[in-house]
Amino acid sequence: MKNKFSETINAVVDTAREIADKVSDSIETAKENAGNVIEAVTETFDSAKETVTTVADAIDNAPKLDEVMKAMVKDSRVGHFLVDILSGMNVNEASAKHFPNEKQTEASTTDIDTLVNEAEQRGYLRGRNEQIDVKMRELNQWQQSPDNRKPTIETTILNHPRRSVWEN
Repeated sequence: MKNKFSETINAVVDTAREIADKVSDSIETAKENAGNVIEAVTETFDSAKETVTTVADAIDNAPKLDEVMKAMVKDSRVGHFLVDILSGMNVNEASAKHFPNEKQTEASTTDIDTLVNEAEQRGYLRGRNEQIDVKMRELNQWQQSPDNRKPTIETTILNHPRRSVWEN
């Protein structure tokens, strides 16, 4: 019986050693995983810090509203550029559209001349149409003005009677 008891004890000791080895391996794995998690969290915080710093710098360096308004007054293309960007257009496309390169300036000069001529023609036609509209609203010789006042008698004979020879 001593043999069986000693075998049982040895089996229990072996099992305890296996369990201790597995627990030790698990602890090592948990340490490695915890280190990886801590490293990932640290990288995330650093990345978030860099992003916040970049956004804060961009806000500090962004032009103020009065500067943008001055630029828009100086050059109307700035306003069109901003509208295109706010409507979702790509920055490069909007920039190329409103601020062409030197290569594009020759072609755009002729386009600008054409656009200016068209605008002058439209302005001329608009002015003519407004003048015609004003003329059409004026009364002509056959129309009477809509006068709501009481009519006045315009007989000149009764207005200033002459003195008679018989009166003193």
